Amino acid sequence: MSLLLTLEHGPRTQAVRQTRLDEGELVIGRSADAGWQIDDPDMFVSRAHCRITGGPDGYFVIDTSSSGLFINDSDSPLGAGTSVRLQNGMRLRLGDYIVCVDLQTPAAQASAGSQSFTERSPPASRAPVSIGRDDFFSASVEEEPRRPRPADLPNPFEQPVPGAFGRANQRSSPAFDDPFSLDPVSTPAPNGAGYSEPRRAPDAADPFSFDPVPFGASEPVPGQP
Repeated sequence: MSLLLTLEHGPRTQAVRQTRLDEGELVIGRSADAGWQIDDPDMFVSRAHCRITGGPDGYFVIDTSSSGLFINDSDSPLGAGTSVRLQNGMRLRLGDYIVCVDLQTPAAQASAGSQSFTERSPPASRAPVSIGRDDFFSASVEEEPRRPRPADLPNPFEQPVPGAFGRANQRSSPAFDDPFSLDPVSTPAPNGAGYSEPRRAPDAADPFSFDPVPFGASEPVPGQP
């Protein structure tokens, strides 16, 4: 039979989290002379908190602390100098640290060793994963050749004929005669520019007009031809 002790809970990370005792004696405490040293700057763990002995009669734990060794969820400590037989699954509470008890028979040790051996796997490589060997990226894709442009299509970048806008700055250009032009210019007069229309004879005075009657003009008499 063998005793496997595992640190199940603790506020600080420890250098040793698991130890085994086949027979003999093991001291657990804060002292550097302890068989299993627990680093506890808060000093809730005594220098020699407990002592575990193993022999033909089994395994026993003795409380050697000043703050008390608690078994499982007990509210009262075991007591200085008091011993108790260790049982499988028992928890030992040393300050803020909890140690789990695992009693293993030779058959259980062999099965545990074989199981741990079969479950081991080679460490994963830390080399960066290469995607160059992936079938999706390695497959070559052939691009279709671009079809030639039909010759009868007009040139999309066709330029105007040279001189097409040469007369745009001339006043006689038809562009200025456009009635919808933003800057219309009157069309030059034809050859008879000196001809003027005859003046119209002054209209007879309108009796219904508000304009004054010219001096010397006689008003029409109703009924007189």
